[in-house]
Amino acid sequence: MASLSTDKTGNRVIPFVAGDGKRRTIRLGKVSKKTAEGVELRVEYLQSAATSRLPLDGETARWVADIGDDLAAVGLIPVRQSETLGAFLDGYLTRRRADAKGGTVTNLVAAANDVRRFFGGGCPLREIDERRADEFRTHYLTRAPKLAAVTVARRLNTVKQFFDFARRTKYVPANPFADMSAPGLIPEARRHYVSAADDRRVLAACNPTWRVIVALSRFAGLRNPSEVLSLKWEHVNFETGRMTVPNPKTEHHPGKDYRVVPIFPDLRPVLEEAWEVAAPVTCTSAAGRRGTGTGPRPTGRAGG
Repeated sequence: MASLSTDKTGNRVIPFVAGDGKRRTIRLGKVSKKTAEGVELRVEYLQSAATSRLPLDGETARWVADIGDDLAAVGLIPVRQSETLGAFLDGYLTRRRADAKGGTVTNLVAAANDVRRFFGGGCPLREIDERRADEFRTHYLTRAPKLAAVTVARRLNTVKQFFDFARRTKYVPANPFADMSAPGLIPEARRHYVSAADDRRVLAACNPTWRVIVALSRFAGLRNPSEVLSLKWEHVNFETGRMTVPNPKTEHHPGKDYRVVPIFPDLRPVLEEAWEVAAPVTCTSAAGRRGTGTGPRPTGRAGG
């Protein structure tokens, strides 16, 4: 049986006899008596379940899932077997291929290959701690051939994403990369504010197709190329001054397959010019990208 006591400094402790017959102690620190009694009760449940070889009740099982590593350290439950890094990454990539775009998957695979090569596919996931995570960051910063700072930052963020998923799914108790910093994604020396006057000079130098691409990106905030090249005349409604913009990047999320964007004053004349020069085909995009249709040109400017 477990018991609850308080030492001379006010810390709560729970001495008990583990399954191997050894006397162990759980030190809770300065917690309330009610909290300590709750832990004591859970410890007694675990001792009873181990003796009778009966399954845990649902609430105790969830408690064990949250702090299992600490319980294993004092012999209350068996040490958890760790998933290997290679198997975890394979499962994660399989899951993401089902809901991510091709470019995202390519970036995930590149970071996963880096992690696999550095630690080894057979490395137990739980053996990658903060010290080894820091060694991996140093490898990224000093490897040859040298990676651009932007690439290092992006891949480290992706590795954080891997291990955050491992933490949330209980493969590891904590994310060893959680507090890791990386160089800024945009170096200060490369930052430059592009003024509206600069934009107009660029637009004046563009051909009609590129003028629409630049205007949609600058004046409507469309993602380029995914949203720009997905926009068609049926999505543009000059009468209401709105565009229904398809979102290829986020369409796999419920309610994120499109968004409505105003036709801002700086954008309208560019779109009107593009409409006037558009070829008479049924699948011409607003950016001037022509399809192979041969049907009649739309008769009005309001998209359906």
